[in-house]
Amino acid sequence: MSVRKAQILSWTFNVVLFFIYVFAMTIIGVRHSAINAILLVIVLSFGGTYSMKQKSRLLDQMWARADALGLSATDLSAATKYQGSIDLAMTRPENRKYFISNTDIRRIVKVLDDLEAHQLQQGHDDLR
Repeated sequence: MSVRKAQILSWTFNVVLFFIYVFAMTIIGVRHSAINAILLVIVLSFGGTYSMKQKSRLLDQMWARADALGLSATDLSAATKYQGSIDLAMTRPENRKYFISNTDIRRIVKVLDDLEAHQLQQGHDDLR
């Protein structure tokens, strides 16, 4: 799944959860604030969990592609002009302690696409 599709899916999932919460509030009524608070916590926790799983999966795919190209965090930072090779290193699947923004993931994946295309072109030119 592409980064853009995952973002749209994540956003749609959160919107659907919000409308389920609003619908439940209208049925229960505003008088039962404790129930409303519990429902809100449940809705927000599912939305956050889903978003983090999506972002984690996208980062796994990004690093699989970077590893296939033989790029370390420092190389990836230099190639993508991302400010912070330490931040990128902390997003690796085996040691994930940091999440970069979806915009940065999308930009890095685009650069990886360009690098893969360039490598394929060079390999094709070498065969001639």
